[in-house]
Amino acid sequence: MRKPPPVYVPLDPLLTDLTAEQACAEGVLQIAAAAKFVGICETSMRALCKSGAVPNFKIKGRRVVPKVALIRYLARHMSESVRPRPARP
Repeated sequence: MRKPPPVYVPLDPLLTDLTAEQACAEGVLQIAAAAKFVGICETSMRALCKSGAVPNFKIKGRRVVPKVALIRYLARHMSESVRPRPARP
C-alpha cells in the first residue's frame, strides 16, 4: 500500500487578495533558494511549507514558494517581534 503524499497548503490566507498570477509575478523560488532568501535552513523551510505557514505548490514535481509569500511572511514576523520602546523620562 502506497503512503499518501504529505498535505501541503497551497494558499496563504494573507494572499487571498492576490490572484495566482499576481502572487507569482515576482517569481517563485525552490525550497533551498527560499530558505536562503529567508535565512533559515532547508529543513525549517520545508517544515514551514508543510505546516501551511508559507504557501507553496508544485511545478513539474518541484515544490516552489512565491517570493511575495516569503516577503509577507517576513513582514508578518517582523511586525510581531518588533516592540515599541518605552519613552525616556
